Amino acid sequence: MFQSEEACFSYLAAMRWPTGVECSNCRRSELWLSRRRLWECKNCGHQQSLTEGTLLHRTRYPLKTWLEVAWHVCEQKNGLSALGLQRAMGFGSYHTAWEWLHRMRRAMVLPGRNRLTGEVEVDETFVGGVKPGKRGRGAYGKSLVFIAAEIHGVTIGRIRLKAIPDVTAETLLNSIDELVERGSDIVTDGLSSYVGVSARGYNHTVSRHTPQVGKNLLPHVHRVAALLKRWLQGTHQGAVGRDMLQYYLDEFVFRFNRRSSSSRGLLFYRLIQQAVAHQPVPITQISPKGQSTEVIEPGLRTKKSTYTLMPNSRMNNNEPLHRFVLAPIIRAQTENIRTEDLRIKTVILSMKRINPFAQSYLRKITARQDIELLESLGLKADETKPTNRQ
Repeated sequence: MFQSEEACFSYLAAMRWPTGVECSNCRRSELWLSRRRLWECKNCGHQQSLTEGTLLHRTRYPLKTWLEVAWHVCEQKNGLSALGLQRAMGFGSYHTAWEWLHRMRRAMVLPGRNRLTGEVEVDETFVGGVKPGKRGRGAYGKSLVFIAAEIHGVTIGRIRLKAIPDVTAETLLNSIDELVERGSDIVTDGLSSYVGVSARGYNHTVSRHTPQVGKNLLPHVHRVAALLKRWLQGTHQGAVGRDMLQYYLDEFVFRFNRRSSSSRGLLFYRLIQQAVAHQPVPITQISPKGQSTEVIEPGLRTKKSTYTLMPNSRMNNNEPLHRFVLAPIIRAQTENIRTEDLRIKTVILSMKRINPFAQSYLRKITARQDIELLESLGLKADETKPTNRQ
């Protein structure tokens, strides 16, 4: 890719200002570049950096690292998980890779994008693992996703996905107004919540009035729903938080709408173009301190797991595990979980202080099954195995 930091700087500058550098204060184009890589306006004296007001705002990482991460995100057709990005980039923390991926997902959708037009199929689906309760809408604990897909004969055009709280008429009709252009042809099933579609200025067609089993009368949105669930379960192993679901849906839309692109470089170009046009995203909007992330797609797991994420920060290099730390879940102490069972309820973190409860457990990592477990999580056995003290 890019051989030097200067090449990355020139590329991002051309992406952000295609017609020339412009002052963000007075909108003049008479600026000069200092040795500190800051542009200073000759008119008002305002200084600005390349990353100011973008997704890379106040970044301390090299620009080459940002572009390399963006390339890894676009290189694979099905995307990659945070653990895969951690291995590819050599990050010392899983949470660092997770945070970078979520920053990239923010740039995959820009406000004011064009709405769907023409003939559009609309439906909703549930995402989540096996839950007790009735089939369909009776299962508790799953998340609803609204799907809209353009119909181009037998093929699918552009799609839009949105996480919704319920299937009331107000929620579904507002979602249609947000994602579909007025005057389009809307095709739905016979759900009573869609009765008011025609009053909103759309041509409404009901493909199925009864829930009979037989011919698939909404094949396009059902195909999108199947591909979405397969992607969540395959690429991300179902470990998607309910509060972060919409950003995963945005990534799926970004990839699906560009599935016919013959070059991965075009996706990379579009992602970088939207990143330099995106507003800054504070870390508190990505991972607030102490926020609990509930897994809504447990996959093969049958019990609900709650992970408590810690803030990402540096550790003291004198610690025996200065790069990788296993932090127990706070709820473990109240749920009376045995120490030897904590290895199945831990998350890889990089934090400033080690919980004493976790520190005592780390000293006991000598069993072969524990070392194999750490290796499966991406850790090296020689980095985690404690030294024998005389």
